[in-house]
Amino acid sequence: SNKLTGSIPTEIGELKNLLGIELGANDLTGEIPTDFQRMKLFELHLYDNRLIGQIPLELGELEDVKVIDVSSNQLTGSIPTEFGNLPMTDLDLSSNNLTGCIPSEIGMLQKLTSLKLRSNQLVNKMPTTLGLLNNLTDLDLSSNHLSGPFPTELRNLLAIRELNISFNQVTGDVQVDLFQNLQPIDSLDLSHNHIRFELDSTFLESLWRTQKVILTGNKIEGSLEIP
Repeated sequence: SNKLTGSIPTEIGELKNLLGIELGANDLTGEIPTDFQRMKLFELHLYDNRLIGQIPLELGELEDVKVIDVSSNQLTGSIPTEFGNLPMTDLDLSSNNLTGCIPSEIGMLQKLTSLKLRSNQLVNKMPTTLGLLNNLTDLDLSSNHLSGPFPTELRNLLAIRELNISFNQVTGDVQVDLFQNLQPIDSLDLSHNHIRFELDSTFLESLWRTQKVILTGNKIEGSLEIP
C-alpha cells in the first residue's frame, strides 16, 4: 500500500510488456480501465480500493493472465462470461456489489485452484459446471443470495480443501457420500442455508479426517452417538 489516490490512468495500457500490476490496498477510485486488454499481464491485483462500475469485459481478453484479484471494492454488474476463456489459477471478486448469476462458463477454468466470490449479491442456483474444476482447492461462495438445490456435482471436487457456501438460501438434501468423496478436506462450512442433513454413525465416519465442519442453521435430523 502506497496510499495512492485518484483513478487508474488509461495510459497504463501503453505498458504493453508489463507482466504484473499490484495496486492493492490503496485509495484508488473510478472505474477499471479497459486498456488492460492491450497488455500481457500474468497478474492483476486491484483489491481493497474504492473502484466502481462494472468489471470490464475486456479483461476476458487477457489471454496469459493467471491471477485476477479485484476484491473489496464497490464493483457492480455481473461476472463476465468472458472469464471462461482465461487460463486463470486464482480469481477473487469478493466483497463487492456484484449481481446476477454465477456464469456456467466458470466451469471452463480448468486450471483454477481458488475461486472466491463471497459477500456479493449473487443469486439463483450454483452452476453444476463448478464440479468440472478438477484442480480447485478453495471455493468460497458465502454471504450471497444463492438458492436452489445443493449441486451434487460438487462431490467431484476431489482436490478441494476449503469449501464455504454459508449464509445463502441453498436447499435440498446432502448425502453422506458428498463428505466421503471430499476427504480429506480441511474446512467445510455449509451453515445458515436450508439444507437437510441426516445424522447417523455413517455420517460421523465420513467426517473423520475433516478438521472443521460447520452445519449450523440448517435442517439437521437424526442423532449421533459418540463413544
